[in-house]
Amino acid sequence: MYTFIDIKHKKKIELPTFDLIPQYQTLASGATLATQSSMANLEEIETVIGLRDPTRNTSLGIILTKPTNNSFFVGTAWEDWGDNGQHDEDLTLFTEVSPDIFEVERMKPANIKKRFPLWDGYHHGDKSYLK
Repeated sequence: MYTFIDIKHKKKIELPTFDLIPQYQTLASGATLATQSSMANLEEIETVIGLRDPTRNTSLGIILTKPTNNSFFVGTAWEDWGDNGQHDEDLTLFTEVSPDIFEVERMKPANIKKRFPLWDGYHHGDKSYLK
């Protein structure tokens, strides 16, 4: 059982599994892994992070980045049809408190760059490789 502590909303979310945790654990610090939406468990992601409105956005995939040994970013990549199909990414930082407890914090790229200056974000970059 995994427990996710949403810092902003001050709530706990518990799930029996979360597919991204084993992937995060196998990544080396500084590594990035991109996964197409069809290969991601979007129900788990929606429960913990949330998803954008599907009438305006098309999910492209998940970008997992490990900036430190005990944290990882989940970037949910989107094609935003309300903005002429621009590729966008919502970023969430997961910090491991213990092997089954994670703090979850939705972040803006500017805030991430302050805390992780070497992180190179994909926020408005091309994500067609996820299609």
